[in-house]
Amino acid sequence: MNWYEIKSQQSATGETDIFIFDEVGFWGIDASQLINEVQRLKPTSINLHINSPGGSIVDGLAIYNFLKAHSAMVTVYIDSMAASIAGVIAMAGDEVVMAESSLLHMHLPGINGYISEKVDGLEEMAVALRKMDQVIRNIYKKRGATDEQLAEWMSGETYFTAQEALDLGLVDRVEERVRMVACAARWNPDRYPSAKKALARHPDGPQTQKEGDNDMSDELKKQIGSLTTDLATANAAKKQAEDALAAEKKSRQEAIEQAVNAAKTETLDAQTKRIEAINALAQKHGKDGDLDAIANQAISEGKSADDFKDDVLEALAKRPTSKRAEDDVNGGGNGGTDAKAINSEQYLAMSMPERRKFKADGGKVIDEA
Repeated sequence: MNWYEIKSQQSATGETDIFIFDEVGFWGIDASQLINEVQRLKPTSINLHINSPGGSIVDGLAIYNFLKAHSAMVTVYIDSMAASIAGVIAMAGDEVVMAESSLLHMHLPGINGYISEKVDGLEEMAVALRKMDQVIRNIYKKRGATDEQLAEWMSGETYFTAQEALDLGLVDRVEERVRMVACAARWNPDRYPSAKKALARHPDGPQTQKEGDNDMSDELKKQIGSLTTDLATANAAKKQAEDALAAEKKSRQEAIEQAVNAAKTETLDAQTKRIEAINALAQKHGKDGDLDAIANQAISEGKSADDFKDDVLEALAKRPTSKRAEDDVNGGGNGGTDAKAINSEQYLAMSMPERRKFKADGGKVIDEA
């Protein structure tokens, strides 16, 4: 039993009517047979009537792509329900018409029926289904749906009335009575709980049929396996690129940290040497710690050891001596006109005995401005 029916009016108008009034692609008949029949008829226009709960994703995508590429004018009529992949097929129409009392449905792709598969096989199926989900979303986006809308609609079982679908731009027209050609629905709504509930108040819903075997076909398994292999290859390449990027990022981070640490160490060493040099000068030329305060100030101000030498010379020039005190008492202090004169640097180079003798002999420390 076919899940579709084709009626040709080729001799009169060049029209071909296709009826998908069952589950898409099951019962051992794939989409290629439907496509071959339509190609044989060479229609100038196609009227696709849909009343289906969906079915095989792979067969549904094949039909969608065939209709989109066909040169004939394609008009899709949603006579009762276009659910799941049947709703995707409906989007292939150059014009999509919904009966006033009909439904459009979408949800995430899944596996229906008993599947004999191990854990790793199920994981591969999940990966493949996610890829199919993206393909389906892209089809709806061509009708104007946004990523945000699709994320909401496909997160559960979402049904649209004809008016809702029209308002959202998913269909082009709503008719109280669509163009009908006799064809009986055969799918069983009992196997689709959400569809059964949605059709509870839909008097022209599909008739029931006997429960059949809908295990995944070998062709579907083959195509899912091919998609899975391609996806695994792509994921491996992505993982390799991500690992290389992470390694490069880590290497650059380590180089930056090393440079920062080296700069900190170099700065700390320079600061330590500066402080040690200033303290050494203060200790060498200080008397009873009289240069300690000056040294601390120079350190806090960030002065170099060379700059601190000027502070030392200035402090030494102001330091009181016994000779200076004697000169102050006697009212002189010039040491006579014949007194020997040296600069501060020469004076600091003297030993303490030499300094005392120099002062005793009337020597002077003179720095020119």
